[in-house]
Amino acid sequence: MNKILLKRLLFELLEEFVRLEAQIQSLEQSVQVNTLPYLRALGAHLEKAKEKLLNHQTLFLSCYQDLPLDETLVNHCFNTLFPEIREDIAPIRQTIYRFKKGDILPETELFINSLNLEKILPDVPKLIILPTENAEERETAITSESVLLEFLPFLALETPLYWMGLLESFSRHFCEKTVKIKSFLEEIQLPIPSDAFLAPLLNLRILGPCYYALYVLNGLKKADSEELRVVEPILFQELNRFGLVSKDLVILHQSLEKTKHVSSGEIPKTVTKILNSPEFSDEILKIIEKVIPERLAFTEKSFLKSQILEDRLSNGVLISAVPMLGNPSQLREDLKNLADQDAVYPLLHQLEEYPATPREIINAGWLYKLDQTSDMLYPFLETKSAEAWDQLKNNILDLDALLLKSIEISEVHRVLSYEELEHTVPV
Repeated sequence: MNKILLKRLLFELLEEFVRLEAQIQSLEQSVQVNTLPYLRALGAHLEKAKEKLLNHQTLFLSCYQDLPLDETLVNHCFNTLFPEIREDIAPIRQTIYRFKKGDILPETELFINSLNLEKILPDVPKLIILPTENAEERETAITSESVLLEFLPFLALETPLYWMGLLESFSRHFCEKTVKIKSFLEEIQLPIPSDAFLAPLLNLRILGPCYYALYVLNGLKKADSEELRVVEPILFQELNRFGLVSKDLVILHQSLEKTKHVSSGEIPKTVTKILNSPEFSDEILKIIEKVIPERLAFTEKSFLKSQILEDRLSNGVLISAVPMLGNPSQLREDLKNLADQDAVYPLLHQLEEYPATPREIINAGWLYKLDQTSDMLYPFLETKSAEAWDQLKNNILDLDALLLKSIEISEVHRVLSYEELEHTVPV
């Protein structure tokens, strides 16, 4: 199972290399001539870090073989190599951020607006999204009771998959203001911050099952992953409870269960035992289900739509709309047995497509990424050629572009559908 986690974390790192390289190339087209040598030096530093990572090509390729991995090398990757690479490229990321902070996209606003947070929590403060680069910026930001600040890493500005992390402040605020949750927390009296385990549960209920993937991968990147070991089992139970399980999410969970590279750190064993007990998880998930009702949650039906959209992504097409969830076999049978030509029109209504929500689109993107990671990685790991790198880069950036355009077109579709409905309603 270490093979799964190694490939996942390697792909996350290579995605960051791809986006940093794309940012440098974009800046080279827009800055003054005297700045170009500096940007090229940044690019060379980035290339050097990539080579350092790929010195372990043999180990990464062994993830595709049936032979057991060298545990010493695996430990080195998890505990030394991956953290060192992230440290190596952090200054590059910070420098690019100073050149080009970027703006929050309209598609990001569409995503947040589609979540109906004001219905989940009436009188919720205005939510403002700010581009950021490091934790210090988040910690020193001036806050106010009239607004909630959500921070989006600047490399994720045009990467919808990572918008799944945009509700941290909202979830903490929700925990503080919701009576059922406050009463429950007062009753159990746990000696750890409530948002450490409650906010992820709320986020998954609102955003969908692929928040689980983001939470796990982010947890694995941290040197201190104690929250991951404690919270992940409850998150996985939530997936099961609400019918949001897929093959790749199950494999990710099983990989975590069997790995030795995630410890529970300094969280007392008594606390871990409480949080992972069936009674506790059942009680807290019942509360989550009550405070985020089905009409505002990402449901099993939404998940089915995301799976349909994932199939379309495999063909490289926009996923801005989903077909009516009917029975295709029955439709074919009805079309065969038509009594007359005019009877076809009511049946054609079943072929109509409806605008997908940003949540459904982004979850589809994650499902596609989880399914395709291994296949996208292999050609580059095998050859390390410039052509294979360009192909990997195109795969990653094309997915970003497809998701962004799908969110934009789905909003156009939604508005036009609403206007059409208004014009057809009898006065």
